[in-house]
Amino acid sequence: FDWYRFDGVYNPVDGLAYFLGGREGGTHDKSVWTYDPATGVSADTGVDMLYNSANTTINFIEDDGTGRGEAMYVLGGYDVAIAQNINNVQRYYPQSGTVEELVNDPYPERASNGLPFGAGGSGVVDGIIYYFGGWDSAVPEFTATTWMFDPQGADGSRWTNLACPMGVTRAYIDVAVSDGLIYAMGGDTEYPGDLVPTDLVEVFDPANPGACWTPLASLPAATSQGRGYGFDDD
Repeated sequence: FDWYRFDGVYNPVDGLAYFLGGREGGTHDKSVWTYDPATGVSADTGVDMLYNSANTTINFIEDDGTGRGEAMYVLGGYDVAIAQNINNVQRYYPQSGTVEELVNDPYPERASNGLPFGAGGSGVVDGIIYYFGGWDSAVPEFTATTWMFDPQGADGSRWTNLACPMGVTRAYIDVAVSDGLIYAMGGDTEYPGDLVPTDLVEVFDPANPGACWTPLASLPAATSQGRGYGFDDD
């Protein structure tokens, strides 16, 4: 089963994990899959995402204000068919099997070549998505910008630049959310012919955005292109 550069998120409402597309060899598969951890069974829902998108994080929103139950948001991503990042924001509603694009709220940041950055880190705290970092492989060029995306914000005004960049420009960050804090661990910072990972760790407190990113003890080894898992105190 050749499928990679995808992400999964657990839905506590129906007890299933969801996977919203990914790469398959040199092409994309936009299929929405589920996995049932109780039975070990995977299933194709028959629903497809609107755009090819890999190198993304699925952001689970318990209530986005639409009255349609839980939602899963994908911000931008990479489309191998056109060999560049995209800025489309998509959301999936598992209760209805509906996929939508937020056409008036595309990811706003661009590299110097005019194309969107991709492979940024993201985490959800109190129903708000925080998106940070990213790179464009065609330049190559990295960013450290921190954005806030409010799913319940006004149409066309959901993105806010927090003017709070990370200490180092980087992409493919291992992100974890724990006790309301967002941890950005590792990531790739350079591309002299191949991506160079870092051991840098920073933390961001959405309740105190003025403090921006605070450096913490470094990882025991440089890492990138993975996933961090946060566990609250309880």
